[in-house]
Amino acid sequence: MKVIIPMDIVSIQGDGYHLFIPLKIGRKKFRMLVDTGASRTVFDLSRMLERIPDLDAVDAERMSTGLGASGIAGKIARIGNLSFNGLKINNYHTMLLDMSHVNESYSELGLAPVDGVLGSDLMHQLNGIINYGKGSLTLQNDI
Repeated sequence: MKVIIPMDIVSIQGDGYHLFIPLKIGRKKFRMLVDTGASRTVFDLSRMLERIPDLDAVDAERMSTGLGASGIAGKIARIGNLSFNGLKINNYHTMLLDMSHVNESYSELGLAPVDGVLGSDLMHQLNGIINYGKGSLTLQNDI
């Protein structure tokens, strides 16, 4: 299945851009930052537990690095159903991290908060293609 997802391309202080896409977990909508430099897709711990209170999350055995900090303690969770415009991933294991510093920065810039970061793991798995001209992200699974 192939899907084309509209991206919100936002200029950040006139010297770069951040890319945002929607995704669904179950029936709830989430706002994701697209970051091809991020090795894994992660979600904000507090925003996830607020939106999905019954999410089963356990402490991660090892620290994570990235998002402007190193040695970040997090949790691991299994998300039953991620959906990108109908393209579904079932039983996705992900990290939940404190992303409050990211959302504080966005707030200072007058931007809406993000629920997570779409990283290169899913971009690779789903053959992601970013099209800046069309403002879209194409994802395709080979199943």
